[in-house]
Amino acid sequence: MPKQQTVERRIRRRATALVIRDGKVLLVRDPNESTFVFPGGGVDRGESCASAVVRELHEETGLVASRVEYLFDYCDFWGDNGIDYWGQVQSVFRVAASGEVTPADDVCEFRWWDRRSNLPLWDCVEPVLDMAVRSE
Repeated sequence: MPKQQTVERRIRRRATALVIRDGKVLLVRDPNESTFVFPGGGVDRGESCASAVVRELHEETGLVASRVEYLFDYCDFWGDNGIDYWGQVQSVFRVAASGEVTPADDVCEFRWWDRRSNLPLWDCVEPVLDMAVRSE
């Protein structure tokens, strides 16, 4: 029998931005996904989560952060999904940002969402918003 190759799996670190204007939260959609999620992305080696959220927000939307407030961490775990990590720890920040949204290549669509309109959402969106409201 051939020996099965083992893959070293890890937990990915992600920084998530909650940008709220006029009572609406900014959501983005990746061209390869059907659901909307908060802007953000992976934390690079040696980078703080706060720096990553500022960088990712700018890279994805063109917005420039003027204030970053840490809110909380939460974890997503997926089990054996065929990639090199089991899940991720997401650090969520409330971010005040200036400018107009200019989507980058990895964002095909954005919305300022008021929680009333029906959008296809990643399953973390509403729980994260609920937790953010409780942390105010």
